[in-house]
Amino acid sequence: GIRLNYGEVTLDPEDMSGCERAIAGVIVRILVAAAVTHIPTLWFDEPLEHLDPRRRVSVARTLVQAAAAGTIRQVVATTYEEGIARRLAAAAPDLVGVVYADEAPTDLAAG
Repeated sequence: GIRLNYGEVTLDPEDMSGCERAIAGVIVRILVAAAVTHIPTLWFDEPLEHLDPRRRVSVARTLVQAAAAGTIRQVVATTYEEGIARRLAAAAPDLVGVVYADEAPTDLAAG
């Protein structure tokens, strides 16, 4: 099972906040996909939902870092957090692309 350690205190999932459970879920999905599968793409639907602003940025960066480290070749995430998505795309243009639902996606590798 998943547990969160805060110094001497260990929290089980039922003791975690919704934010802590959401973050743990994202991290566990990345770790499981990297450890036991060979899938090239990991899809997250609204991974930033129910997170406070600081945690939204942290989770978004974690997704980019997983792709940058080669843990997963491609991470696709849907979000309404356009500001965060645009900042990540500006910071890592070779790794992050912003695609709107009504647009055709572009190939990041093509430039």
